[in-house]
Formats: sequence, C-alpha cells, structure tokens
Amino acid sequence: MRIKILANKALLYLSYILKLEKSLGHPVIKLIEPTNACMMNCIMCPRKNMKRKIEFMDLEFFKQIINQAKWNDNLWIHHYGDPLIHPKIIEMIKYVSQKRIKARISVNPNLLSEEMCKKLIDSGLHTIMISLDGIDDKIYKYIRGPNADYKKAVENINNLLKLKKELKSSLKIVMAMVRMKANKNDSQKFRELWNKRGVDEICISNVDVLDASDKKIIEQGDNDLFSKKFKNKENTFCAEPWTGVVINASGTAVPCCFDYDEKYVVGDLKKESLKNIWNNKKMRLIRRQVKTKTLDRNPLCKTCYERNNYVLLKQVNYFLKVLNEKIRRRK
Repeated sequence: MRIKILANKALLYLSYILKLEKSLGHPVIKLIEPTNACMMNCIMCPRKNMKRKIEFMDLEFFKQIINQAKWNDNLWIHHYGDPLIHPKIIEMIKYVSQKRIKARISVNPNLLSEEMCKKLIDSGLHTIMISLDGIDDKIYKYIRGPNADYKKAVENINNLLKLKKELKSSLKIVMAMVRMKANKNDSQKFRELWNKRGVDEICISNVDVLDASDKKIIEQGDNDLFSKKFKNKENTFCAEPWTGVVINASGTAVPCCFDYDEKYVVGDLKKESLKNIWNNKKMRLIRRQVKTKTLDRNPLCKTCYERNNYVLLKQVNYFLKVLNEKIRRRK
C-alpha cells in the first residue's frame, strides 16, 4: 500500500509539473477541520474576519470522509480551530489511526490537561505540534490573546513530556514558534528552552499572511519580505490545486489551507464524494488559472502572498531543516 501511495504522489506532482487541468492522481486530504472554534485570539490569524459560523463536525460524518481518504498516509486533523475543543477529538484520532493513517494535530498548549495528554497518547496520535510563540507571559499574551497563559502552557507541555517518557510513547512532539516582529529576537532563546528530551523537533517559521486584505495581519511580519513575494504577480508557481484538498467543519472542500472563510469552495462532501470533487469544473478552473497566470480572477488567490512559492522546493527545504535539526540535537 505504501508503494501505491508514493506512486500516487508522483502522479500528483507530475500533473502539476505538466499543469494538467485533470489530475492523473487520486485525491488526498491535506487537512480536515473537526471545528473552527478556538479559545485564542491570535494577532496573525484571520479568524477575527471569519464570516462562516462556528461548527463541530459530526463524528459519523467525519468517519465517512476518512473512509474516502484511501490515498492518505498522514493527515492533519485541524484547520482554523483548536481540535482539542471538539468533544469527540479522541475518537476521531483513533479512527484515523485505525485506518493506518498517521494522525497529526496542531494545538494550543493551554488545553493539554493531564487527562487530555493521556488520552492523546493512548489514541494512537502520531504527531502533535504545539504552538507557543513566546518565551514569557507578556509576549505570549500579546500574540495569542488574553486567554493565553504562559505559565500554564509550559506546565502542560512539561507534563506531556513527562507522560511520554513514563509511558514510553513514540508520540512525536513538535514545538512551534511563528516568528514575527513581536518575537523576532526570541528564536534562539526558544530553541534553548525546548531543546530537551521528548521534544522531537523545534519548528520556527516566518508568519504567513493568511488574509492579505487585513493590514493589521500584514504588519505583524516583515513587510519587505511580503512585498517581494507579491511584487511579481506573473509568478504563479502554486501547486496547491494539484496536491489535495482541505475539508472544513461544515463538510465543504477548499483547495488550500489559506481559505479560512470558504472564499473558493470546490465541493461539499455532504452532497458528493471526494472522488467527484477532485476533477470537477471548479478544480479544473483554478488549475487553469495557475497555468494561464490569471489567479487575480480567483477570489481566494487574488491577494495571496504565498502563490509564488514552489511547493516542491518548500518540501525539500523543510526536509533539510528537519534533518539539520536532528543532526544538531545529536551533537
């Protein structure tokens, strides 16, 4: 089965390289959103501009979608919400794991109670990415909002590391920091704080502008970098429409994780199958817009700062970064 999945990935990338409107490969789910509810109010997140209603995906509907994820070898179970808020998140993770798909989640640490940590370890969860953008309470609250509690967050993370050791768990723990103006000088200190046993990876990434119509979000990052990204609109190297789809809590499918507000819905899994969505008119249209460099006509892509990024190069860079991190930690 592993060989078939790798072969399908090759077909997806080949379809992108050839800019085929009809993909040669089978559909992959990049992310699935249990809920778009979140306790945080992050300065770089466009949730504050979200018009779609807050929803919690039904467990049985979730299972129906996962049953169609036949070409996934891993799956991120989150999007624009904290998955730990969903009352059935453990059952969701278990179901994904039972399908021999590596279940991954990205969470805020404040909800990682001891009970939740034990349940996550027992669920078969493969990876947990923990978002902690500060090195003290002041900067953490500034970035993540008034509900952020740095002391509690650190205690919860350390408790998870302790349980991982005690239970001899293989759970992969990734400590994540989004670098922006407010914390740009804290990267090294963040690495030093979390360079400890049980942390498998430290991920420090530059802030992405998920809503370029919001000037306050743009202001959080490096304006010069963003302007360079968007300077040449003719460069449309985006591979997202060929690499899979994102499923929202409502069941709608969108082509990219930047679509926080269903700006370009390509299908609805309550009404149609993933297979039928994959090469439908709307998916073919956005691929054609990439090919013909007319993404300005797409309501989702017209203000995107990231569409000049070549996805294969990004993946290679990520692999090299992870490899370098592992080598550094072994020294």
